[in-house]
Amino acid sequence: MLSILIPAYNAELYLADAIRSATRQVPEGTYEVLVCDDGSLDGTAALVRNLMTRYPALRLIEQAENQGVCAARNRLLKALSPKSRYVAFLDADDMFLPDALSFGVDLLARQPEMMLTVGKMQIVPTDALDSDGVTHGDWPVITGITMSACVFRTDLMRLVGAFDTSFTHGEDVDYLLRIAEHTHSWQLHDDPVFYYRQHGANTTKNRHETRRGFLRAALLHAKRRAADPALLDARGLFREVDPQVIKRVHEILEQT
Repeated sequence: MLSILIPAYNAELYLADAIRSATRQVPEGTYEVLVCDDGSLDGTAALVRNLMTRYPALRLIEQAENQGVCAARNRLLKALSPKSRYVAFLDADDMFLPDALSFGVDLLARQPEMMLTVGKMQIVPTDALDSDGVTHGDWPVITGITMSACVFRTDLMRLVGAFDTSFTHGEDVDYLLRIAEHTHSWQLHDDPVFYYRQHGANTTKNRHETRRGFLRAALLHAKRRAADPALLDARGLFREVDPQVIKRVHEILEQT
């Protein structure tokens, strides 16, 4: 079973699109979609309850107060079905491309030694992305240091453990570095896995805090490896990005 985990906070504007994209990944009966409403003040929970009547694999977990994305992801990990074999993450304002997770699921099923797959993401302004996942225009595909581009073996998530709730930015970098300390059994591929929906409220708009989170995650990784030389480094997990692609991404960010 593939478990797709979606943390959500005040996400009613885009969440339905995210959920629909999650249900298009693998055949019905072989997946679950878990949404954690992290103390939202809008209609996020009501929206999910309504969609649960349409999607039997959809489940809602609620937190009374907002605790942040790391706490929401930890709550989702605790709620995994005992049948879960693979895990994917999606932010509530993003969308998976149709069948984008099939490559990862199929590869992990065929190769028991493989622990995760890592694809790419496509940066798309929200007004250029339809609710059915059709894009309008030519938008950059990049390597992002993000959980949403990956399919993980559930056993790996249990080995690595919980997200560090002290992170408000850079939590994906921290978690992927911790994964790299345990395994180098990953497969990188060039297919885009999800649409990063660009809009005015993206957390990555705060570039200063994002940079600080990245640097803090790297420092903690270095300290852990210095304390325990048996831990692996992250060499090969994070790929270099074409400077021209980065320039185009920055242009999009400035326009939204």
